[in-house]
Amino acid sequence: AAIAAYQMNPESNSAAFYAEHANPNKAAAVFKGNVHVHGDILLLNADIAEDFTVADFETEIGSVMIFGEAGALIPCNRDYDKKVVGVISGAGNYKPGIVLDKQKDLTNRLPIALMGKVYCKVDADICPIEIGDLLTTSSTTGSAMKALDPYKSFGTIIGKALMPLNSGKGLIPILVNLAWTNYKTIKLFYGKAIYYNNYR
Repeated sequence: AAIAAYQMNPESNSAAFYAEHANPNKAAAVFKGNVHVHGDILLLNADIAEDFTVADFETEIGSVMIFGEAGALIPCNRDYDKKVVGVISGAGNYKPGIVLDKQKDLTNRLPIALMGKVYCKVDADICPIEIGDLLTTSSTTGSAMKALDPYKSFGTIIGKALMPLNSGKGLIPILVNLAWTNYKTIKLFYGKAIYYNNYR
């Protein structure tokens, strides 16, 4: 290695090598080549996100996003939309732990949470949301709602609610995962058994 660092005190909690940039939005270190890690990688933030081109860079973080006709992402605007992609990461106190496909030369891109914990806009006026409820897109722009129709839910689920909201609109933490119902199997959805035999 060109640089080697070794912490000689086994009782110390201090790192053997530390780098920090005064601007938290800029890189503290750059590596050209492979990075070998013999141990765990501990990320302090919450979700796995990927940068996508968005139609409006000023779209509110926490918004539920779908593919628009031109390919760029737009906030959801109808119930049970199979074009759903994810949630704009960074709302509340959850920040992306890792961002894929970062292209610094493109400015109209935002990190979309694809897996993990993220704060999400929801509309509980449609139906109260309880912890553990599956969420889908809604006709309220950029907001999720509780999924009630098991047939329409297949392929449109965003994730699970981690906090309740009895009424109104707001931000709640969710466990985002677009694969909750993407399985070729019998799914138990609010007490209803459904076999998705068209998806093999």
